[in-house]
This record gives sequence, structure tokens and C-alpha cells, in this order.
Amino acid sequence: MVRAWQLVVAVLFLALSPGAAVPTEPSAQIVHQPAGTVIVPDRFLRRWDPVTVFFDRDTGPKAGGPEDHPEKLVTVSPPQPGAWTWLNARTLQFRPAEPWPALGRFAWRVGGNTIPLSRLLDPTVKTIPNNGAAGLDPVETLTLVFAEPVEARALAQMLDI
Repeated sequence: MVRAWQLVVAVLFLALSPGAAVPTEPSAQIVHQPAGTVIVPDRFLRRWDPVTVFFDRDTGPKAGGPEDHPEKLVTVSPPQPGAWTWLNARTLQFRPAEPWPALGRFAWRVGGNTIPLSRLLDPTVKTIPNNGAAGLDPVETLTLVFAEPVEARALAQMLDI
């Protein structure tokens, strides 16, 4: 039977032996920023997503704060109402005042680069006939109900029936 003191000695022996593992900081804690300016998200927007610009050098105030003239650094086309805020000297964030329009496409220009962002379409809240309905007469019309307005032309480009 192993006594408690024998267990303590064994643990100390293993911990102090030359091959013992030295605790290191987990690699998940280390953040490596890519070179150049980065925009997040990088492809798709959801309804209320903020857009964050990470600069590779100090560009704004160290303590952060509002940005009244973001057009010096970043432009978005078509324009979207919202507020620009420095989170720190290298991070500028845009928060929309209105939701991004469904299926909208936006061109973000930063430092000579243009990054296209597209708004995803939220799922339907209702369909007629209902999803999964069985034993129907031939369907001649299909109704899709969304939680917000969707431009008919953009929706037509997205649908394939």
C-alpha cells in the first residue's frame, strides 16, 4: 500500500527531474497580427455587425475615442450611417446606426486596398406552402416572408427554383 508521503516524494521527483516539462504560455494566448491593414469581417456581414479595421501601426489616439473624420483613413461605398470609434491606437471600429440592408454589397477602401463586404440574408420567418408540407396539389406560387425588407431584384438573383 502506498503511503501519502511516498506519493509526495514521487511527484516531487518527477517534477524536479531534468526531463520535466516547464510550463509555457499556451500558443492560443499569443496573437500574431498579419502584416498590413486588416478588416474584420473580411467577406460577409450580418444585420448589425460592426466592421473593425486593424492598422499595422499606431494611427489613432492611444486611449481611443470617437473619430469624426474617418474618410482620411477609411471609406465605405455606398455610405452607411453609423459611428466610428478608436478602440486603441491601431483599431478603428464602425458600428452601424441602421442594420446593413439585406443582400447589400459594400466596398471598403483602406490604404489603397478595396475589400468587398456583402450582407448575408437572414432565413425566412415563414414560407407558403410550409417547409416540409406533403400531399400538396401542384404548387404554382411560393411565398417567402422575411423579418425585414429585401430588394426584389437582389432576391431574384439569389433564387434558383
